[in-house]
Amino acid sequence: MLTNYFKTAWRALRRNWNYTVINVTGLTFGLACCLLLFLAIRYELSYDRHHTNAERTYRVISFYKKSDSDGRNVGIALPALAALRSDYPEIKKQVTLVNETSGVVRINASKKFEEEDATMAFVEPAYFRLFDYNWKSGSPETSLNNPNTVVLSERMAQKYFGSANPMGKRFRLENRMDFVVTGIVANPPVTSSLPFEVLLSFASLKTYGSNTNWDDWQSTSSQTQLYLMLPDGQSPQAMERQLVNFVNKYHNPDDAKNLVYELQPLTQIHTDTRTSNFADRRVSTQTIWAMGLIGLFILITACVNFINLATALAIRRAKEVGVRKTLGSSRTQLVRQFLGETGLLTGLAVLFSLVIAYAALPYVIELLDVRLEQSDLFTPTILGFLVVLAVCTTLLAGFYPALVLSGYQPVLALKGKFGLWAAVS
Repeated sequence: MLTNYFKTAWRALRRNWNYTVINVTGLTFGLACCLLLFLAIRYELSYDRHHTNAERTYRVISFYKKSDSDGRNVGIALPALAALRSDYPEIKKQVTLVNETSGVVRINASKKFEEEDATMAFVEPAYFRLFDYNWKSGSPETSLNNPNTVVLSERMAQKYFGSANPMGKRFRLENRMDFVVTGIVANPPVTSSLPFEVLLSFASLKTYGSNTNWDDWQSTSSQTQLYLMLPDGQSPQAMERQLVNFVNKYHNPDDAKNLVYELQPLTQIHTDTRTSNFADRRVSTQTIWAMGLIGLFILITACVNFINLATALAIRRAKEVGVRKTLGSSRTQLVRQFLGETGLLTGLAVLFSLVIAYAALPYVIELLDVRLEQSDLFTPTILGFLVVLAVCTTLLAGFYPALVLSGYQPVLALKGKFGLWAAVS
């Protein structure tokens, strides 16, 4: 029976080829736009969500209430790390500092690389309790316990040492200090606000000498950021209330009146345009919503155009409906037939939309500044989205025309009285 429906639908579409071409073209471009926008939205919303504890992890922000600008500084005073561990033992192993740095890496006298910001950072072993990395060599518990140690991404290991085994190899940073490779991790995802690929041991920071304000509570820098993971059951609001007393305890009274420590969810760092991040890329929630609404509007417009064309075609097919009903076809069977036609059109449009999206993706990448690959179009999530989109489009665009066409009264249709008034409700 199902095969018969599709055979009949295919013949009807071939017979009305001009209608088929117009509708397939409209649906194709509508679906291609929806697919590209879905890819971009999914990319923006996936930032930092690859971490297992992302929903419980927060960045501590210094908010100065009397500032002339927004007043939010993503940096924090260096002594805050030890003080938080001392005052809040429940997060002792779940709080860490990240200190961004840059400099010249020298492998030997003739081989050197100048690394910019967002490539290198001093981190503690506790960093790997909060943030997930796929370890290829070494251990998250021990690789950065000692000074003068470093963990590299696979990309940086290849860059510095070629095909040789990097474990145990050395490099010199800024002609100040030697570091020994004690771990290798997979390259971080492009959707990360912590894109570091050279992770230096935090125990080396004092000797390295890039910071001198280890006991200064008044000095903050956006290069030094503090992250913590809340225990199960503790709300960020409750922790922020506790941090009020923390500020009053360690800052002088004049500064404490103006300073508040806020907790910024890790999953919102990318979409909070009030603050910066190490990846130096932000997209507002309003922009993401706007892209979603544009995609929905395009899809609805394509479906409305389909309905208008299908309804106009209904007059030409009224006698066909009359003959089928006279020969015993039920309204349910006719609805299935016409939905089958819509399904065929939508299936063709989905295939063509995938081709158009594949060709247009490089231009979308450049326009929206997203780091996508054309292979991303063929992931299970995207293909599943296309299937759902095809089903929804078939139902949305085909149901009303199917009801109209299947509702003609046989006698009136065969007599040629096939205006829309001839359809039954």
